[in-house]
Amino acid sequence: MPEPMRMRKARNNRQGGFSIIELMLVILIMSIIVLIGLPAYLDYRTRAAVSDMIVAVAGIKNNVAEFYILNNDWPDNMNEAGMTGVPTDYANKGVQSIDVNAGGVIVITSNVASLEGDTIEFQPTFQDNRVSWDCTGGTLDSRFRPPSCRTTP
Repeated sequence: MPEPMRMRKARNNRQGGFSIIELMLVILIMSIIVLIGLPAYLDYRTRAAVSDMIVAVAGIKNNVAEFYILNNDWPDNMNEAGMTGVPTDYANKGVQSIDVNAGGVIVITSNVASLEGDTIEFQPTFQDNRVSWDCTGGTLDSRFRPPSCRTTP
């Protein structure tokens, strides 16, 4: 029975592993996943930055509304609205600047790499004893805006 022992030894000495075709197939599948997933992930990050921008404006919107209720007029700048500059806690969240312009219009500018310099404008209106905001203005692409801030074609 020496012959079967030699075959057993030969089988045990054979090294296992993946063939080059199997490895290439895995690399191909991984590449397809990355090609599909990366743009979606980058859009997700950009939308998250826009959400941070909108949250950064919440306090200023309250100040502008309060100014209108007290004075029956919109503030023309940040000082009249009771604010000065960008709050430091928002400067790190993708907000380059926040300004209040004539008519109480709030303009927020992004410093996120994918949105560098894009703006969202919040236009106030007073109707039925309440202040409402239109955020369809500015240079930000509508696909990154929340649904309430998109313009209809």
